[in-house]
Amino acid sequence: MNYLKILPFLLLLGACATSPVKVSEAKMVPEKRFYKFQKPDEKRTAKIIVVRDSGFSGSALDYNIHVDNEKVCTLTSGEKAEFYVEPKEHIISAAYEMFGEGGRTSAETTIAANETKIFRLSIGYGYSKLERMSPIDSGE
Repeated sequence: MNYLKILPFLLLLGACATSPVKVSEAKMVPEKRFYKFQKPDEKRTAKIIVVRDSGFSGSALDYNIHVDNEKVCTLTSGEKAEFYVEPKEHIISAAYEMFGEGGRTSAETTIAANETKIFRLSIGYGYSKLERMSPIDSGE
């Protein structure tokens, strides 16, 4: 009988979590919210993909994605961005947009020429997390 009392609370908590989105199923960020590094060139031959989770938690906030402190795009829930960088060490970061930026999370990566790395942006109550995804997890 006590389980019935806490069941609605547990269901509410579970409903607030974000869910991973496969790269192939994520919507591409619209061009108007893409600011830099959209196309490869002689120097930028490595590809980074950032996929934002879908779900209720944090869905009202847009997240700006940065590469080495340069804003490259703005993601909403369930979107992805693909951008090209020089093969070297980079800091990828995400920060929510609300009266300025806040809640920054970062991941460091070293990427080789013609390599692709995929990152997941997950959001929960009081945190956001940017982490590397394996091709198996990403659905690639």
